[in-house]
This record gives sequence, C-alpha cells and structure tokens, in this order.
Amino acid sequence: MTTEQSPKPVILITGSSGLLGQALAKAFVKDYCVVGLDVKEPDEPPEGHHHIGCDLTDDEHVRKALDSVGQTYGTHSASAADDIQTKKIWKGYTR
Repeated sequence: MTTEQSPKPVILITGSSGLLGQALAKAFVKDYCVVGLDVKEPDEPPEGHHHIGCDLTDDEHVRKALDSVGQTYGTHSASAADDIQTKKIWKGYTR
C-alpha cells in the first residue's frame, strides 16, 4: 500500500533495532517505506527508516504504536498471527 506520506509500500518491522531487524530494514528500505518498532532506535538506521518507540512486551505500547502507524500510513495490513494475544491486539486494526 502506498500512502500520501510515502509513494512506496509500507513495511513494518518489529524488533527493528536488533541484528535481524536492522538487516531487514537495510534490505527493504530501497523499495519500501520501512517503519520500525522497538524500544530503542537502531544504532545505524538506513536513510528513509522511520522509528516508533515501542515496548513489544506491553500491550498498551503496542496499541499506541499501531495507532500511530494507522494514523500516518493507514490500517491495511497483512500479518501472521498465531497466538491468541496477538489476535486480540490486531482485532481492532483489521477490517
């Protein structure tokens, strides 16, 4: 999905400050608007990476972060949610 804020499709990376998250951000930033969720900002974020501070172990932090993503980039999303808690969190953000 492209948005008014970004001509590129948006990709959301959780744990974006970790080794894998940073590698994914670098791999996708050329073709996607990369939005990273993590407690701290990445040490060396690639140009075009957008960070949203979020403690992924705290439901309220996740809700606020997803609200921010939804307000900025829209709410159309695709995800793989296997556990009940994740499904509860996402229930309010899917159509």
